[in-house]
Amino acid sequence: MDEKTLAKEVYERLSKIYKNPKIDLEFDNPFELLIETVLAAQERDEKVNSIRKSFFSRFKDSKALKEAPLEDIKEEIKSISFYNKKAQAIKDIATILTDKFGGKVPDTEEELTSLPGVGKKTANMVIANAFNKPAIAVDRHVHRIVQRLGLDDNKDPDKTTEHLKSLMDEKHWTKFYLLLLRHAKEVCTAKNPKCHECVLSDICKSFGNVK
Repeated sequence: MDEKTLAKEVYERLSKIYKNPKIDLEFDNPFELLIETVLAAQERDEKVNSIRKSFFSRFKDSKALKEAPLEDIKEEIKSISFYNKKAQAIKDIATILTDKFGGKVPDTEEELTSLPGVGKKTANMVIANAFNKPAIAVDRHVHRIVQRLGLDDNKDPDKTTEHLKSLMDEKHWTKFYLLLLRHAKEVCTAKNPKCHECVLSDICKSFGNVK
C-alpha cells in the first residue's frame, strides 16, 4: 500500500471513530489559543486549561499582556513548566502583536512564525483551530503515530508537516491531523499503546513491535 492510499485508509477508518475531533486546549479567540499553545509546550493541556480563566481575565488582549510587569505574568503561570522562560516569550509575542499587527493575531504561517518562539507547529495549530483554515500541526503525538504507521520517517516535524500535506487534499488537512492527534492520545500512546484495540492494526507498520 503506497503512502497516499494508506493515508486515505487511515482517514476513513478514524473518521468513523472520532466524529468531531478537536484539540484539548480550551480557547475563545485566536489570541488565547496562540498564548496557550506556547504555554502548553512540554506541559499538559489540562494544566494550561486550569489557569486560562484567571490568566485571560487579567490579560484580556495583547496590549494588556505587553504592558504587564513580567513578574505579574510569572505569578499567573507559575504552575506551568518553564514558566520563567514562557512568561518572557508570551510578553515578547504580545508586544509584537500590539506594535506590528494592531493587536490582531495574523492568520498565515509566514506571519505567525515571524513571532518570537513561534514555529511551524504552533502556527498551524492556530491556523487550523482558531481560523478554521486548512493546516496540519505536527506535535509529538502526531509525529509519533505517523512514524509508527509508516506514513513518514522524517525526524524533523516540519518536514513531516509538508509530507503529510502532500498525501491529502487540502480540504482534509485539518481533520486528518486532528484525527491522528486524537488517536495518538487515546490509543497510540507513547507508552503501552493499545495495539490490539486499534482499528489500524492490520495496516500499521509497527504493529506488534511497539512496547
